[in-house]
Amino acid sequence: MLVAKLSFISSILLVDLCYALTNITVSFEKDACESSKRAVSDTTIYHVTYDGSPIDYLLCNMMKFYGGDSSLINEYRVCISLLQYDDPDCAIWFGYITTPAETRVFNCTVRPPSTWCLEGTEMMRIQIKAQTNVTSTENVKFRMTVFGKLLTNYVLILSGSIGGSVGGLIVIYTAVKLFLYIRKNTRY
Repeated sequence: MLVAKLSFISSILLVDLCYALTNITVSFEKDACESSKRAVSDTTIYHVTYDGSPIDYLLCNMMKFYGGDSSLINEYRVCISLLQYDDPDCAIWFGYITTPAETRVFNCTVRPPSTWCLEGTEMMRIQIKAQTNVTSTENVKFRMTVFGKLLTNYVLILSGSIGGSVGGLIVIYTAVKLFLYIRKNTRY
């Protein structure tokens, strides 16, 4: 009986200590037409793929990512890891765009770093375009992972501040009550 209780308690603690990692796969063929922004954090990772389908120049050539989680107050930096890039015909270019002035453009000759992170909490856009002299992109394949790195954990800071304040008030209240109790009971 004791072993069963300890096993149950340890399984509850294990669930509390482990957090779920969410892996979401998106592709330029199916998901780039959505104009929504995708939130990345240390528990949400996007696997971005492109498998050579024709590129829609007007609407379906960009994905947007920003650092955020369900708390809506923590700050995350967006990072990209290029896992695979095959473009034997040099058919496309792709860019990491943070602002119109800050765009990093890559192709078959200029490769991105294996992992690249934004400096701050800006939004990251990944855009692909076909080269002007190319008629087909069918031989192009790439895979990248977009994830977040925690910059500031405001939930932890606020929890510690509020918990410390409440704990301090409880200590002061207990000290005053103890002082009054001792003073009342030790009169001669």
